[in-house]
Amino acid sequence: MTFRALRPLGLLKEEAADQAIATGHAWRLGGSGACTGLELFCRDARGISASTTSIPAFLARLAGEDEAERAAWLPRLHALSRGSVWPDGLPAPPLIMGIVNVTPDSFHDGGRFMGTERAIEHGRRLAAEGAAIVDVGGESTRPGAAPVPVDEEIRRVLPVVRALAADAIRVSIDTRNAAVMRAALDAGASFINDVTALRHDREAAPLAAECGVPVILMHMRGDPATMQQAPHYVRACFEVLEFLERRAEDLEAAGLRRDRLILDPASASARPSSTTSTSSATSTCTAASAVRSRSAPRARASSPGCPPASRPTSGSPVHWRFMSSRSIRARRSSACTMLRRPARRSRSRVR
Repeated sequence: MTFRALRPLGLLKEEAADQAIATGHAWRLGGSGACTGLELFCRDARGISASTTSIPAFLARLAGEDEAERAAWLPRLHALSRGSVWPDGLPAPPLIMGIVNVTPDSFHDGGRFMGTERAIEHGRRLAAEGAAIVDVGGESTRPGAAPVPVDEEIRRVLPVVRALAADAIRVSIDTRNAAVMRAALDAGASFINDVTALRHDREAAPLAAECGVPVILMHMRGDPATMQQAPHYVRACFEVLEFLERRAEDLEAAGLRRDRLILDPASASARPSSTTSTSSATSTCTAASAVRSRSAPRARASSPGCPPASRPTSGSPVHWRFMSSRSIRARRSSACTMLRRPARRSRSRVR
């Protein structure tokens, strides 16, 4: 089946955007921005193709195309102008997500909050400093990390989730295991955050559909132990976007509500050190897909000027989440920083 995506180029903002739109040289993006060009991606039986065009040229092209071709591209184009709506119960964006890694070996802060009391204290501090959601994880998914037994993962996260939820803090459980998800939800968690997009555990998707909580879906090839073993992307930006959209469609068909799905293009996208172009393309996808976001990032910040890819167009809104290039320190906390819109250039990151 043919899959298409658009990525805006030549970004403008505020008065410059308004002037270019008025003269027909730019297309309105969500918010106050606009783009003067597009990169067109298409996958069909022949493979993946990409081309660039200006907004006037693309509109002229569509005017001369047959109805089927216009029907394929126009929803993508109009999707660039629409905002997204965050799941019910959360304040207006930008939002902050704080991270509590109850692990000895996580990428950024492994071991700092391994003890239950330290982890709880840290989560409370993050919430007090403005985190709308506190994400609690008990298994590292950094490249090369060994799996953690489910019982041990539950032992690590459950008292932390229970204590934070008892303080009326919104908690997401970062896990790929359905048993951990269920235990955390029973203890008061209100989000599921899965680096495998509910693929690792066959019970995860039915559980998410049953509970109806928002679910953050991430992109990963292989697992933490194997993800750096010769990963290959022809067009990483397009391929990650395609994976997430198709996964959202599959989960909707399996009974999950479309408007409860949050797509995170960063997470565990592998980046082979020997393939700079692949790595760069993956980085572009992270920021590209995120500009449509009205969502809560992890403990990372955004940077300016990266063009977005078009967001999903079928069904109800799907939300996009964003993480940035490097670990930074917020004013008062090393694990709590904020996303601004529009999204900026970034690199993918793993826990």
